[in-house]
Amino acid sequence: MRTRGQPVWWGRWVAVAALIMASGCTRSQPASTDWVDGMRVEQIGTAGSPVILLPGSLCGPWEWRTTIEALRRHHHTVYAVAFPGFDGAPAPADTHDLIGRYTDEVVKLISTRRLVKPIVIGHSIGGTIALHIAAEHPDLVSGVIAVEGLPVYPGYEDVAEPRRTELADAAAGSARMAQTPDAKLAYARDYLRYVGVIDPALAEQYAPLMARSDFSAAAEYLREDVIADSRAELGGATTPIWEVAPYYQPREQRSFASATDKADYYRNLLAKAPNVTVVPIEPAKHFVMLDQPDVFTETIDGIVAGLFARAHYPLS
Repeated sequence: MRTRGQPVWWGRWVAVAALIMASGCTRSQPASTDWVDGMRVEQIGTAGSPVILLPGSLCGPWEWRTTIEALRRHHHTVYAVAFPGFDGAPAPADTHDLIGRYTDEVVKLISTRRLVKPIVIGHSIGGTIALHIAAEHPDLVSGVIAVEGLPVYPGYEDVAEPRRTELADAAAGSARMAQTPDAKLAYARDYLRYVGVIDPALAEQYAPLMARSDFSAAAEYLREDVIADSRAELGGATTPIWEVAPYYQPREQRSFASATDKADYYRNLLAKAPNVTVVPIEPAKHFVMLDQPDVFTETIDGIVAGLFARAHYPLS
């Protein structure tokens, strides 16, 4: 993940995949695949308390494979999203206000599917969108879990305009440079080795899945993400927020002395929210669900069960 005091534009926008079978996002085929205004939604299961999964940039439902399997074991119905431009979903024609628009589209998913108080779990920019839902529509959800998704880009919280926009433009420009299949694959592989996962073999395994998304679309998401700062809006997030903070000491020790130090930093970025819990997991890089799948799914299972119990949800 990004660290304080260094350029951090890599960290939020690039995604990585978990192992999938060629024709589906889990070992069980999705019960249905639908579209909500360009946002692809795969439903896994037909009964049980609802959980919505929002992936990181350039990612898709396959990022959550082990998470989906664990949620299904506990009888949850899962709605796994791919945002426009990612995982083969067509890129958005209009790239204005992407975070706001897809916050609204997730809310539309909740409404059109008549989901009662779901839990929304998001990774990276998907986590940022989950935080927007918590702030703007707290009564619609039982809670949200952000996996290294934050209301402001880490390391940029004190950067003022016009410098913030200059940095966002530079980051987006770098993303747009990777356009050919070979360039995208090389970019994905390098990113995963540095930021995404601890084991280099995982980078080799998952880079091709990441590279099949639209990097131009990712550049626009990234630009908006770097510019945005929604910390103040978190005051309206009356629903519980959980933040998962992976920590990898060999890479992050210059900025964070320990996993606790990093968790405290994230807690400070989320300080406007009235009900926040930050959970560190180590050792893990940005894709903690791949580096520590057992610890991660156990953590998510516990949080989900607690949130639904708090909401007095009729668990099956």
